[in-house]
Amino acid sequence: MRGYMFRNRWFALLFVCLTLAGVTKLVGTDRESGAIQEGAGQLAETRAQAEQFSSATQEPAAEITDEPDGMELASDEDLIDPAVGEDPTPADDFIPDDMSAEEPSDEVVIVSNEVPAAEP
Repeated sequence: MRGYMFRNRWFALLFVCLTLAGVTKLVGTDRESGAIQEGAGQLAETRAQAEQFSSATQEPAAEITDEPDGMELASDEDLIDPAVGEDPTPADDFIPDDMSAEEPSDEVVIVSNEVPAAEP
């Protein structure tokens, strides 16, 4: 389609006119604003409304002090989990129980579906 459109000068001119009309609609002209400017204006209005709403419903923050109110802080050793107990790793279902204790061997077994031809 790209090559066919520009072989005829009228189609090329139509393409240029449609491109310019789209850019004018998007960006705008001196007399009227485009879609980008309208979107930016709506975004600014929405942001102002959100700031008004959040400032009206915002509660004053409570003062934070370094002194705890009758609480004792835990030591670092108490906060660290010693990780004792059962091993949470699930058992491997693909390894039979009798093979799991064997050591790996160096033997290789080749399995083939081809049947060798019998020689006379």
